[in-house]
Amino acid sequence: MKNHFRARKLTPITIAFGGCLALTSCYDTPRAVSSSGSQAASVEALLQTQASPSPGPATSYGVSGAKIAKVVFKSSSTTGSFDAPSAGGTVAKPGAGLQAVRLFNSDGTALSSGGPSAPTWPHWLTSVELGVSGPKNIAAPSADCARFADPGESAASQCLISFPASAPGQPSMIKPISCGGPSGFYRVSEYDCASSATTEGTGGPGDGVYVRVQLNRDPAVIAPGENLLAILEFSASGLHSAPLQPTDCVQNGQLKPEYCSDTSWKAFIKHTASDVVQPFLLLAPPLLVRMQSDTSAVGGAEVQTKQIVVPLAADPALSVFQISRISGADATNVEFKTACLGGKSAGNSPLCAGMILYSLTLMRF
Repeated sequence: MKNHFRARKLTPITIAFGGCLALTSCYDTPRAVSSSGSQAASVEALLQTQASPSPGPATSYGVSGAKIAKVVFKSSSTTGSFDAPSAGGTVAKPGAGLQAVRLFNSDGTALSSGGPSAPTWPHWLTSVELGVSGPKNIAAPSADCARFADPGESAASQCLISFPASAPGQPSMIKPISCGGPSGFYRVSEYDCASSATTEGTGGPGDGVYVRVQLNRDPAVIAPGENLLAILEFSASGLHSAPLQPTDCVQNGQLKPEYCSDTSWKAFIKHTASDVVQPFLLLAPPLLVRMQSDTSAVGGAEVQTKQIVVPLAADPALSVFQISRISGADATNVEFKTACLGGKSAGNSPLCAGMILYSLTLMRF
């Protein structure tokens, strides 16, 4: 499909974010702290200075309506944006994903419940959907690939990680480490995705593991001069660190970060959900903590916060913001299988290699 950005002159903000697609800049470790750290706190302070008012009737809503909405990637009737998915996962096509039915203010208090038809739902946010793996999802058929973590997963999922010898002349040790996701949160276990032939993502309509945000670009709802700030909190984990030589990331003459990372995710902005376009931003790599290279912490223990400016004012037709899993490690790799499967029938090990999504705060400005 023709890329609708190809003939468009890039604005400075697009160039700035597009620069992260270069391999060297994408492997620079960004600032990342826990959700209670200074960066996240400063983001929350910024958002709370622009409180989300309760929207009035549609006739008076306009551009003065709620400017901030927070999606919590958790299956909970009170503290999460999603209800439990039906058995079998979701169909891999636009509109068929698991729909967000609750939104929150930036401070975690409730903003709206009942889905897009609720009177308190921001009119500028048409929908937010997730891809859940399972037999219905032909692009991600394993039920353990992309789903909400079970209550006992964090303690039950054990990965077998090799630790360096404690003293010269001593053998290395293999220790079991908990590597499941936090209860209720949306997590992606790379071993389970890779072992079930999950289709590589493109940012297009057929991706099986994704987050897709659909915006209402009616100028009476989002002013022509407004942009969108997307603040994503997530943990990206890998078994291995980044290679020292960029040539390790080259295959068939192409240099791509996903060729040398245990998990790869990208963000896309486009006109419609059916478009296939060039990526707007590389989310992962980098991976902050790696199982085999940093034995002082469990992979994924660090929460990253990324602020992404979506330049809506540059193109009045931009209406979709999508985050997609692109690829992961090779499930046939013995080291990967030993560590992340851990001798179990399924890995369920997103903290060994994978992704955990915590929240996405959307702010019009």
